[in-house]
Amino acid sequence: DFIAALNAMPDLPASTIRVGTALACRLNGGNGRLNPSIATLAKDAGGITGRGVNKALTVLERLGAIRIRRSRGGGRNDTNQYTLVPFSSWRKRPPWTDGIPLNWRSPLNESSPVTPEPQFTLPLNHSSRTPEPQFTQTQERTQEENTRTSPKFSTTDFSLAKHQYQQLLELNPSHKKPNLEKWAAVFRLMRERDGRTETEIREMLAWVNRDKFWSGNILSPDKLRKHWDRLVIQRSRNDQASAAGPDLRGAI
Repeated sequence: DFIAALNAMPDLPASTIRVGTALACRLNGGNGRLNPSIATLAKDAGGITGRGVNKALTVLERLGAIRIRRSRGGGRNDTNQYTLVPFSSWRKRPPWTDGIPLNWRSPLNESSPVTPEPQFTLPLNHSSRTPEPQFTQTQERTQEENTRTSPKFSTTDFSLAKHQYQQLLELNPSHKKPNLEKWAAVFRLMRERDGRTETEIREMLAWVNRDKFWSGNILSPDKLRKHWDRLVIQRSRNDQASAAGPDLRGAI
C-alpha cells in the first residue's frame, strides 16, 4: 500500500515519510476526499513545522507519489486537494530532492504558522519509521560512564572477594572492610581475561597468606592480579626447594 511503498523507497527523508504517512491516514474512505490542512498534517506528523510539511509535500509531488490541486482562494480555511498515486507510477530514482535549497519556501498557499506537537500522533497500526531517540552529549556521556562503571561479576567472583577478605582478617583482625563488589569485578577480569580458574586463584591466595613477604603486600585482588606472574615463579621456586630438602653435603 501507499505507506509501505514510502518506507521502501531508498534515500527518502524520514520527515517526508512521516508527512506522507499522515496524509494517507487522512484519506476519507467514504467519499475519497483528501484535503487536510498544513496544520493538521504537522500535528499528525509530530515535531514538524508547517514549513517542513510544505517541503515534504513538494518532495512527494516530485517523487510522483501524490498530485496536488492547490487552492486558489488563499484564505486561512482554504485547503489543497491531494491524490495518492499508485506506486507503479512513482519515480524510482532519488533525484526527486534535487534543487530544494536550505532556504526553500513552499509555493503552496497555506503558510500559516504551526506550533509543532511534542509527540508523534499517527495511529500505531500503521507501519512507519519511528524516529530514533535523540540524546544530548551529557546524556550520552552519563550512559557511557554508567556502563563502564557498573560492576559485573558472578557469585563465584563475589565468593573469591569474601574469601580474600577473610584471609586478611586472619592476619589483621582490624583490617578495613573493602568494597567487595569492586573486588569481585577484578576477580571476574582475572577469570575471563587472564584465564585464571577459581581453583588456581584460591590456591594462590592460600600460598600468599602463608608467605612471610607476600602476605604483607598482596592486600587486594588488584595487587594479586598485578603480581600474578611473579607469584607463580616465586611459589614454584619455593616448592622446588622444599622438594629438594636441606643441603647436607657439608654436614659430614
